Amino acid sequence: MEAKGRPAGRVSKYAIGLVVAGGVLWVVGAVTTVIPHLRCFSCGALFGTSGARGLVGYPTEAARDLAWADIFASLFIATGGILAIAIALNAFRKGERWAWYAILVFVIAGLLNTVLDQLEWGGWFTIVFYGLFPTLGLLLATKSFFPGKPKVAPS
Repeated sequence: MEAKGRPAGRVSKYAIGLVVAGGVLWVVGAVTTVIPHLRCFSCGALFGTSGARGLVGYPTEAARDLAWADIFASLFIATGGILAIAIALNAFRKGERWAWYAILVFVIAGLLNTVLDQLEWGGWFTIVFYGLFPTLGLLLATKSFFPGKPKVAPS
């Protein structure tokens, strides 16, 4: 709701769909990251968020600790995706301004994840999974949430 008590303009179904698609990709990415850890807690190989990477020479306890850390990070990513979906389907769709800012936090987190992945191993394709869809959805909805000042007809 705006300060004057009226909701923002109608939010495009494409903007909502892009934000929801971004949230779904976050959840799917988190689940696919966790699956190898659940199958392989006793082995020495660890498949992390950055691709297949063997932890040769690490004690089993250290590899298990890294697997747990990755599971908790994936849980955080999945929770962010679920929250983004819930906000997009409710408050964002209704045009509540706080929802635009909440999705902005989701977009910044996705873009930050992309930058950190680039710094770690050079994979820019994660922008599609974690940043592109929500960013496009937010940009499509910006005019609905911030319509600008109405033009005054000359007297």
